[in-house]
Amino acid sequence: MLLSSLLLVVLAILFATFFERPEVPTLALALLLLAFWVLLAAWDGQVHRLQLQADQLLSLEKDLEEEQRKVHERACRVAELSGVGFFSFGPDFVIRETVTSLCSAWFGTSIQGRLADEVLFQSPQLREEFRQGLALFFSGKTQPEVIFDLLEPSTQIASKVLELAYTHTDLNEVLVIVRDRTVDKEWEQKKRQEELEKSMMVKVLAHRNAFADFTREAQGLFDALYALESSGEGFERWREFIRLLHTFKADAAFFDFSDSAQAAHEFETYLSDALILGQRPSPEENSLELKRSYFLELRRITDNLGEGWLKEADAVLVPRTSYRRLLRYAQTAYPSDQQLKRFLDFHRQVPVRTLFQKLPDLVQSVAASLGKRVAPMSISGGEVRIVTDKIEPLAATFVHLVRNSVDHGLETVREREALGKPLAGTISLEIIEARRAIVFRFQDDGRGISYQKVVARARELNWLDTSESSAPLDEQGLLAFLFRQGFSTAAEVSDVSGRGIGLSAVKHAVDALHGSIRVLTRPGKGTTFEIIIPWEVS
Repeated sequence: MLLSSLLLVVLAILFATFFERPEVPTLALALLLLAFWVLLAAWDGQVHRLQLQADQLLSLEKDLEEEQRKVHERACRVAELSGVGFFSFGPDFVIRETVTSLCSAWFGTSIQGRLADEVLFQSPQLREEFRQGLALFFSGKTQPEVIFDLLEPSTQIASKVLELAYTHTDLNEVLVIVRDRTVDKEWEQKKRQEELEKSMMVKVLAHRNAFADFTREAQGLFDALYALESSGEGFERWREFIRLLHTFKADAAFFDFSDSAQAAHEFETYLSDALILGQRPSPEENSLELKRSYFLELRRITDNLGEGWLKEADAVLVPRTSYRRLLRYAQTAYPSDQQLKRFLDFHRQVPVRTLFQKLPDLVQSVAASLGKRVAPMSISGGEVRIVTDKIEPLAATFVHLVRNSVDHGLETVREREALGKPLAGTISLEIIEARRAIVFRFQDDGRGISYQKVVARARELNWLDTSESSAPLDEQGLLAFLFRQGFSTAAEVSDVSGRGIGLSAVKHAVDALHGSIRVLTRPGKGTTFEIIIPWEVS
């Protein structure tokens, strides 16, 4: 179109030049006007096409922006589903709009528009190092991988530990990829703590006597420290204390009392510096930290092995037979010396509950042989210390209570499920220290004792008087049959029970201690054996 218009203009000029007739200028003018009209139309068409192209480009640009937005949203969703957050910033360090919601949640507020170094780090030194390193990247003075490897790989925001990874975009921006590693770090810390505790236990058990020496050494150290703080002694006594402290530090490190060893090292450094400067030490803070660290780590030992183990570790071990020979000799040679007898008896005392330590394992063993499920047996009370010679025979008969409860008392898993009970039965022993007696309460949550079966079995054995003149037995009277030798409600004899011997052995041991026993039972709820032994006998 444009070419045609230009051709008409050229023809008009040629007509006007070569033909000098009067009508020629008019024709040339007409051709010229026509040419301009055609030219104008061509221009309008070109402008229209350009406008259409511009509109198309604008539409494509909007479509591209929308597609980019969707891609960004999808990337954010995928990242958040993977537990990953990210944000970006340029040379001005201002965080752009590309921020995932996880980042806002982890950092506690919206971080868009804030400075990246202030968001990531609390320490002014870390902020400055972060800015200096990235300034080299933005200026192009070094490769980005070199700088990114030198940046901090993690940061802590409140209680969260966030892992940081860095990359760059084509827009000369840094993309920070953030992951929450709080749980991982806690797990790693817990694992390290468990490994340390395991190592500690192994060393303590393997070097029992040496550990007892270490605990005495620690107490001696604290006594010396108290004396120094109270008396205000001179420098020479503090130098002696540093030697004690140095030895304690070495032993603490050997037994993996790492916090104690570190506290001792810092205490030692403080005292050495003070003495070099000629200053009188004021070690209250170091003293408190040392004691806190030591007793916390000692608590780990006693929590796992018990206070009794720690006392025994510091004891002189004598075989029981030798000790009893010594006791008999003292009683024969010095029969009137009651103080000596009490002293010897005192060192034979142990907590009552120690006599029953094997019962929980026995419960699980019997249950496994019968195909039943039983929760771990609980033993409560029994911290009172006594000479156990007289009560040991009674404690030995509790194996019969266990076997009878698991065999006769507790239902099978299917029976318990049908009754709506927990699938695992429960057996417990409660040791109660009353004013005049010690009470052993042994109970289960099984099916209870069937009075009908007791009556039927007693009649089979002709133990039940059925004459009209005889008074009917009450519940306790009926249950007394359980303790007669040869009485059992079991349908058949097994390797666990059924011979009618176990409970009679319990009753015999109780009678020997002038105690009493009673049975409390509720059908479908369980049975309790309550044994009462007078203190003067036990």
